[in-house]
Amino acid sequence: MLDQKTLYYRINRGQAHIDRKDKYQLMGFPCNVPHVIMGFAKLRDLKKYAHEQFPDAVLQELSGTTPDKSPLPETDHVYLPLKGDTVRGLSWGMSRKKVARIEQIDGGEHVMIKNGVMEGFDVTIQLGFDEWAHSGLEYIAFSSQAVGFHEALKKEMDDIYGESAVSVDFHGLDGLMQAGKIKNPETLIHFVKDPQASQFNRFVKDITGLTFRSAIQWQNKVTTCLMYAKFNDAPGERNRHNHTYVIEFCPTVLFDLFLERFAELYLTT
Repeated sequence: MLDQKTLYYRINRGQAHIDRKDKYQLMGFPCNVPHVIMGFAKLRDLKKYAHEQFPDAVLQELSGTTPDKSPLPETDHVYLPLKGDTVRGLSWGMSRKKVARIEQIDGGEHVMIKNGVMEGFDVTIQLGFDEWAHSGLEYIAFSSQAVGFHEALKKEMDDIYGESAVSVDFHGLDGLMQAGKIKNPETLIHFVKDPQASQFNRFVKDITGLTFRSAIQWQNKVTTCLMYAKFNDAPGERNRHNHTYVIEFCPTVLFDLFLERFAELYLTT
C-alpha cells in the first residue's frame, strides 16, 4: 500500500507585488529545495487543483517562514503533475494500471520492462513511474546493444523534433552536489559548459552517480528526448535494465525542473 502523501502550501506575503502576485502557493520539494508548483489568488482554487491532481494527498499549510529545505528531510520526490502526449500512444502522468492495460504488460511498482523492435533493432523498453508521488508515467527508455542503434534513430529524431543540442545529466548532478560528492565547483561548471570534452571521461568514471557524460538532446514543449551511451556501473533502477545505447523520453517540465534545481544548488554551493 502506498504511503499517504502530504502536499504543502504557503501564503505569499511581503514581496508579492514584486515577485509573484499569487497569494497562495502550492509547494513541492524536489531535492529538498522548495519549489512553487502553482500559484493561486484564492485558497479554494488551490484546494480544488490539489484535489484534482493529487486526490489521495493531505493538504497542509507551512507555518511561519518557508524553510530553506523540505519539512521532511528524507523526501526526494518531485511533486509535479505531468501531462501531454508522448510516444507509443501514451501520456505523461498516465497511471501504472492504464499503461499496463495499453501495453499488455505486468510490472512492478516503479518500472515495467518489455522487449520490442525499434527501427529494425531489438530493444528493451523501460517504462518508469513515481507512484509514491502520484506522478504516474515519467519516462520511457529504449535501449539496444547494437552499435548502429543511435545512428539509425538520429535522422528520425531530427525530423520530428528539429535541431538537437548537447546536455549533461542534470538529474544526477543535483543529487551528487547535495551529497557532497563533487568537490571541485570549477571542474563541474567546465563539465556543464563542455560535456563532450575528453578530460571528463575520468571525471564521470570516478563519480558513478552520473548516468551519462553527455547526451544529444531534442526538446519540445511537452517532451524531452536524450540519446546517450550508458555506463556499465550506472546505479539505480532507472538505468539497471538499460542496454548500452539508450534513447530516453521524459516530460520537458521534469527535465527543466532538474536543470533549475542544479542551477540553484550550484549558485548556493
